[in-house]
Amino acid sequence: MKKITYLLAFFLVAQTSLFAQYTAVPDATFEAALSFYDDIPADGQVPTASMEAETGTLGLGAAGISDFTGIEAFINATGLNLNYNNMTTLDLSTNLAVQTLTLEGCANLTSVTMPSVGSQLTSFSAPDAALSAIDLSNNLLLTTLNIHANQLTELDLSLNTALTSVVCTNQGSATSLTSLDMRNGTNATVYVDSDSNNNLTCIFVDDSSEPNLATWSIDLNSNFVENQGECDLLGTDDKTLTAFSMYPNPARSSFSILSKTQSSILDVYSITGKLVLTKELAFGENEVGITSLSSGVYLARFTSENRSETKKLIVVN
Repeated sequence: MKKITYLLAFFLVAQTSLFAQYTAVPDATFEAALSFYDDIPADGQVPTASMEAETGTLGLGAAGISDFTGIEAFINATGLNLNYNNMTTLDLSTNLAVQTLTLEGCANLTSVTMPSVGSQLTSFSAPDAALSAIDLSNNLLLTTLNIHANQLTELDLSLNTALTSVVCTNQGSATSLTSLDMRNGTNATVYVDSDSNNNLTCIFVDDSSEPNLATWSIDLNSNFVENQGECDLLGTDDKTLTAFSMYPNPARSSFSILSKTQSSILDVYSITGKLVLTKELAFGENEVGITSLSSGVYLARFTSENRSETKKLIVVN
């Protein structure tokens, strides 16, 4: 009889242990937002099993949450919508199944910790947040990235070979991008918008002649380079080392190009990628007439024997 009693007690303890697995959720607002998964409100924890059972998108936009501790238990959720919340950091290192992540308008969010291996993330959107750094090197399936108006100075996407769209515009004059590494084999097909980054001199690409001018939008002072040596050359204080200067810009009926190479070619493309003007350039000042061009934005590509640069040209009539 005593043996049966012991076995029954052991069984009850085991059952209690099985159903008493909880994940700590210290933010009361976060726990309240998880009421669908919770068993006891306002006790600072949520049953782990109910969180792990979620296989869809966790929608918690504009919920006023400051601390997402506990989100690590949503290991099978395929989407996270955390837009317009108040957290300063976010740890998603265990959320491998997430394919779509949106963090729009999280104005206090300075850092996100991504999974180190096995990430299924394909879409990451965090416009108007406050990210100062982001490591996406392990998100090998990432296809779309939108980090408009954050606080990044460097962005390395050299390992993100599946990318089809990158928006990293307007990081702010004080925290403008200074380096964008796109040496990932996608240069001819990817859409990239890095405009309004006043300090972005260097965009690293596989081949400086390869980016599709119809799908890249870059700032006036940005240049396609293939290595750090070219970037160092562009960044020097000795302005005589700049290969091409173009002025005035915007231009009305003509503009001038000061070339410091003996022989080079100017190709002007419409924003759709159509070649609309070609001119051979000599060493020194060259005058280029543009009365045949309609008002609008064009891309001027300068090509010499050992380098290629692309600049934005604005034509006004």
